[in-house]
Amino acid sequence: VEQQTMEDIARERRGASFNVEEMTYLLKGGKEKTERQRYLAKQVEEEPAFRKVDRPFLGRKEAYERGCEKSQRLFTKAIELGLTDLNDLGYFKKMIDSELPIDLH
Repeated sequence: VEQQTMEDIARERRGASFNVEEMTYLLKGGKEKTERQRYLAKQVEEEPAFRKVDRPFLGRKEAYERGCEKSQRLFTKAIELGLTDLNDLGYFKKMIDSELPIDLH
């Protein structure tokens, strides 16, 4: 299903009457910001600790433990990448797409 969705989106983008990349830049705040977000998203996608394929099947304890692992990796990866900008850090955490123990208040 996901592959078909991606193919459908790509086909629609090719058929657009405007420059899709330029529209993306406009909507996301510019080319530099868009490229930065793509870079951060790729870092999350390539990090095994941020996997989410089995998330629906985890019990409460396992989900909490996985959240702790993700929280720890979030901080170490942010240091590795030299993320100091709060917008970058916020976007990076958002891309992880998980509820983490550090979200508790």
